[in-house]
Amino acid sequence: MPLNRELTDFERGRIIGYWECKKTTREIAEALGHTQAQVSRAIGAFRKEQQVTVKPQNGRPKVLTERNLRQLSKEVVKYVRRARSINQ
Repeated sequence: MPLNRELTDFERGRIIGYWECKKTTREIAEALGHTQAQVSRAIGAFRKEQQVTVKPQNGRPKVLTERNLRQLSKEVVKYVRRARSINQ
């Protein structure tokens, strides 16, 4: 199992379960095959925010806003109409 991939919700739950049974991060990491850093982050997120699931990531912002998309679609319609009238 790769050590650097993102933890699933199930794996996070297992980590929290081991932690609640008073296991150390080192014992948890060895038992589940993850790094101590991953285990520590999962436990820290649980302690701080009661978070067991993965938060959605924001990603790259959209280039065009809703307003810009509407304006662009109007311009395209105008262009198509103008091109049709010229070709007829």
